[in-house]
Amino acid sequence: MDLTSLPLVSTLLDLTHTGLLALIALLTPPTGPLAPALAIALVTLVVRAGLIPAGIAQAKAEQTRAPASSERCRPARQTAWTLGQRLVLRRIYPATS
Repeated sequence: MDLTSLPLVSTLLDLTHTGLLALIALLTPPTGPLAPALAIALVTLVVRAGLIPAGIAQAKAEQTRAPASSERCRPARQTAWTLGQRLVLRRIYPATS
């Protein structure tokens, strides 16, 4: 089954194609043969700029979630640290008996 034959997908592809052709036509007089490349670059910049708020929201969510996860991991880290200290101390000060 061809996914591009689905009504929603084919409509979105048609709209994207029409929009890119219009942007290329708009950019052709000032830029000449570079118009298609500039059109793709502009669309890419617009999409990336639109994704910036999602990235900011994700970073804020990770910061608010980070203290809770560090509290849960603290006993495991302390245990590993004390075990590491014991191993080092045993190497430095071997038991004499």
